[in-house]
Amino acid sequence: MSAQWRPRRRQALAALAASAGVTALTAARPGTPEDRQRQRPLPNPHFTVTHRHRPVDLIAPRFVGHDTGPLASTPARLLAPVGPAAPFATVVAEVAALRPGGTVAPGLETADGSQAVRARCDAEGTVSLEVRTAGGITVVATAAPRLQAPFRLACSVTGATVAVFAATDGPGLPWRPLLTDKGAVAGLLDLRQPSLLRLLRYACRSEGAVLRRVRGGYFGQLGLRDLHLVREAEGSPYVRDGRVFFTAGCAGAGFSQEAHTGVWSMDPADPGSLEQVAKVFFTRDGLLVGDHGGQIVHDPARDRFIVLAVGGNLPTPGVRLYHTTTSADVLRGVHVLHDSPLAAPVTRSAWDPALVRAGGRWLWAYADVTEYEPALRFRPVLAAAERGGDYADGIARLPVPPGPAQTEGCRWQRFAGRPYLLVSDRTRRTYPRLDLTMRQRGTLDAPYPSGTPFPQVFPDPRPGSDDWLLVTFDESMYEEEVLPYGTHGKVVTMRAPGAARP
Repeated sequence: MSAQWRPRRRQALAALAASAGVTALTAARPGTPEDRQRQRPLPNPHFTVTHRHRPVDLIAPRFVGHDTGPLASTPARLLAPVGPAAPFATVVAEVAALRPGGTVAPGLETADGSQAVRARCDAEGTVSLEVRTAGGITVVATAAPRLQAPFRLACSVTGATVAVFAATDGPGLPWRPLLTDKGAVAGLLDLRQPSLLRLLRYACRSEGAVLRRVRGGYFGQLGLRDLHLVREAEGSPYVRDGRVFFTAGCAGAGFSQEAHTGVWSMDPADPGSLEQVAKVFFTRDGLLVGDHGGQIVHDPARDRFIVLAVGGNLPTPGVRLYHTTTSADVLRGVHVLHDSPLAAPVTRSAWDPALVRAGGRWLWAYADVTEYEPALRFRPVLAAAERGGDYADGIARLPVPPGPAQTEGCRWQRFAGRPYLLVSDRTRRTYPRLDLTMRQRGTLDAPYPSGTPFPQVFPDPRPGSDDWLLVTFDESMYEEEVLPYGTHGKVVTMRAPGAARP
């Protein structure tokens, strides 16, 4: 860069900062007191790990749609009056006995029985996954785990994948995956079709079996990843009844298309006590999908929640940022929202959106994918909505360099009253802290778990607390001998006690 160009560039950045109302985007001359102030290291609290937690639930505890309770007798067919509103569901049959020649088959089916997907186990302990259509019954996968009663058998639908799980009978005992369909069910029944899904009910068929109980409900998760704090528009934690909230990608039996968005609450005094309180699904292009990897922002000025998500099959081309708004309380219950592509400038694809309002203008950060071949290349970029506009109006890239290569997990956090962008650098195993010119201003003083943990940092909102919390995840898999990559996500919580608030 020529010496003649540098002053003009600084003037352009200063003009942009003034129009954006973002005080951190400055153009101070090198060596001035303002520049020296910016070069001083920011306070950096020291984090230590306090909790590691992996909530595995084939049916989310708050989202049981049907429960027979203890059964006095076993009918040949159990059909619930309800089914799931999205293709993320599980039916569990508790089998007390299975006589020779007997079978048990939990799953989803229509009232007339003409269409169904279910797991089937026979008296020899052989398990199969079958699909019923107008053309008859097709067995798409089999396994021979030699199950012996008593046991629990589960059929789980997670987006484009159907899986069968089993567990020794008894509460709290772990689920073991037996098989997945590897996408074969979708070729026969597209469970993402609303017209089909609204006809499906939680169901279980049996012959020569003694069932103790049958339950159906929304699929929970095998792991949690991409945790993102629900924030107020200006960036502070959204607090309700003393609890903070997170969106998280609830991992299913595969990678991105098998995950969906869950909302979790946490007591800051007990960070290990995550509780799932809401599920958010999306309709797009006539299908029901489980977009995830986004953020929820509460905007009290307009009495709404802004909901962001990532759609598409990572890491293939076509992954995009999506958005919508709603006045519904998306922190409670089940929601099916219609989202639309976000008109943000990207090179090839984008993920990890982060949104905050600063100086009266909405600021964006996201990982911009620049190449897929011969290698996947990405880096964070900054953008902003037009001044005076809404969060999605006229989004344009800011004229600053992109962030460090191969970093992602964009998260905003204010330090010294100014917004900084935190990202995750898997190669160096650090969390860089970037200002609004994308200059690195140190790294977080925190452990770096396996994989690419995202730096979700925020001050403990309890009155009188000076603590900081960091809630992230690692890359530990769940039963990877059977299930493909994508089940990763053990929640890792860290605390910096008594740290001065930057």
